[in-house]
Amino acid sequence: MSRAGRPRVGFCERAAGLLAAGLLVLAACATPLPPSQAPTLASEAAAVPVQEAAPLPPAPAPPVILENRTFTLVDGIPQYRIDPGDVLEVLLSRGVTQDRLTVTVRTDGTVPVLFLDVPIGGLSAEQAAREIERALAAYYRTPRVEVLVKEFNSKKATILGAVSAIAGRGSGVYPLRGRTRLSEFLATVGGVAQEADLEHIRVTREDGRAVTVNLFAVVGEGDLSRDLVLDAGDTVFIPTRPPGAERKVFVFGEVVRPGAVAYRAGLTLAEVIAEAGGITEVAAADETRIVRGNLRDGPTVLTADVEGLVRRGDLRQDVRLQPRDIVIVPRSGLGSWNAFLAKIRPTLEIITLGLQPAIVYETVKD
Repeated sequence: MSRAGRPRVGFCERAAGLLAAGLLVLAACATPLPPSQAPTLASEAAAVPVQEAAPLPPAPAPPVILENRTFTLVDGIPQYRIDPGDVLEVLLSRGVTQDRLTVTVRTDGTVPVLFLDVPIGGLSAEQAAREIERALAAYYRTPRVEVLVKEFNSKKATILGAVSAIAGRGSGVYPLRGRTRLSEFLATVGGVAQEADLEHIRVTREDGRAVTVNLFAVVGEGDLSRDLVLDAGDTVFIPTRPPGAERKVFVFGEVVRPGAVAYRAGLTLAEVIAEAGGITEVAAADETRIVRGNLRDGPTVLTADVEGLVRRGDLRQDVRLQPRDIVIVPRSGLGSWNAFLAKIRPTLEIITLGLQPAIVYETVKD
């Protein structure tokens, strides 16, 4: 396959890789829950149901997007769809003669290649290269062509609201470089502000249709189909949490209702699991993690046996939580804790950026 259409590695790709390394550190530094943190009231153990609460009907997932105006599938692989305004680099080989051309796609979808105007609007870079080869084959023997997208100008999305104020980023209009999920787009623009409400992100399509996305549900269910694929002309609005809403604890993974739980003094793990509807039948509850603290300074990662808390009333496991604690109940049979984190890392990155500003992840080897 040619190098056609492959964008240079940017902030999103780097952030995803660095985040994965940071999460490996979190897993490595997990520590057992100290007995000294146990509460004194035995009645709190009864607050944790195991699948007793009937699950609420799940929010409808966004429709599966196989293709849209931004990308097309080539042999099952999503590739950027070239359109007017995009700037291309065309590499031509005709025997011993080689040319490197920089061309802009015209409004009619054609590009000038030597003495020809070749229609390539709506094609991927790979498809455009083959189309140019076919046009040149009438004049040259076995021409070889590669196409590289240098500037992605034809498809853009707008982001407004509680966006991180990183220099050179923030609210504004940004290019879409192929199939782009909402979480990936947020990482591209620098993340969200601390006060961002990630449960009610509003995406308005160019035709006026609007979709509300809950990124906490994406993390909690590990279901990327709920991480909306953006299209050209979309406007993403990140609302601000109401006053006091920042004092929350977040619970993800194998609970009935993942999401945010309002913090109150003395809030315990048992109470949070109860408010989340209890653990599911496939939860590896004995491997529950509580992530606490600023990732820049090195967070504390506690391991709590929620299974023991629920089944045996082991109150040593019922840790008292703090605002912005993140409780993660993994699924049994995942193979490893790191595998679970890798599955949810794109959206967890955005949520973490929203909770803790100016996070720096250090690259380490597993």
